[in-house]
Amino acid sequence: MYESLTLGEPAKLPEVLAAAAGDADPRIGLWALDRVKALKDGEQHQRVLAAALSANHAAVRQAALRRYAADSGDAANAHTLRAALFDVARGVRAFAAYELKRSHAEDALPAWRAAVESTDRRRSEVAVKALCEFGTASDVERLAAAYGRWNASTRVAVLRGLLRVISPQLESILAQAIFDRSKIVLRELSQVYRRGNISLDVALVDEAIARADDRLAPNLLSLGQLLGKWEEVEFLLRHALREHRVVAESAADRIDQWVQTESRRFTAPSARQLAQLPDLTRAAQARHPDRRWGTIHLALAAFATVP
Repeated sequence: MYESLTLGEPAKLPEVLAAAAGDADPRIGLWALDRVKALKDGEQHQRVLAAALSANHAAVRQAALRRYAADSGDAANAHTLRAALFDVARGVRAFAAYELKRSHAEDALPAWRAAVESTDRRRSEVAVKALCEFGTASDVERLAAAYGRWNASTRVAVLRGLLRVISPQLESILAQAIFDRSKIVLRELSQVYRRGNISLDVALVDEAIARADDRLAPNLLSLGQLLGKWEEVEFLLRHALREHRVVAESAADRIDQWVQTESRRFTAPSARQLAQLPDLTRAAQARHPDRRWGTIHLALAAFATVP
């Protein structure tokens, strides 16, 4: 539609490009930015860029910011870059910070630090996320001290930030996050454990499961994947015997998945596990008779016969 308008009525090109720049489809917005160089009038050019800087899609806003930084004067350029430091998209604020540093020798960190306590909640949350992404260790640790104050997406940013700066505070914040009531935080917690070098505290997970509602229990049980092969199945078998029906069924579901993949991990159970897992498995089998338990019995039997 926009292409036909620009071909058929070139006098309307500025109006068409401004509308296209703000289109919900990012491909159309990027198309408009690609054609903005055809505008000779500086005011029309800036109008299209302004529309693209307010577009819904981050890719369009970032492309517009790059063009704006290249085309505009220093004063307007710096003002727009400072505003973009508080864009909700990481890529946009990262480019704004880079360009401010490159073209104006201006560090973005003081602006973000000052905005953490802003009464504008969106601005404050963006500042916290930006500091977690680009700030110093002391920035991130200061924000982590108020971990419970932030919303779920910001708590996720704090976890990532602590991992990024290799903070010694990460372990204590992870122990706190295990009791988080947000699924997105629990998913991030799992990723942080995978990427970091902190061991999962099974007793802490057990406690979190005991406190969790039906919505969160399956997410907490999935943390068993962070354990060793036999530690995971022991953890799941214990929870498959819980009186809480949702927890028990969810644990049995995870055991079904363990059965499908256990042959890919070549580790031996400990002597204690060889002694305890058969009884746990039989008890779980009695509780969930329709599940596949034979694989566990066979795997344990193979190790039991090794001299």
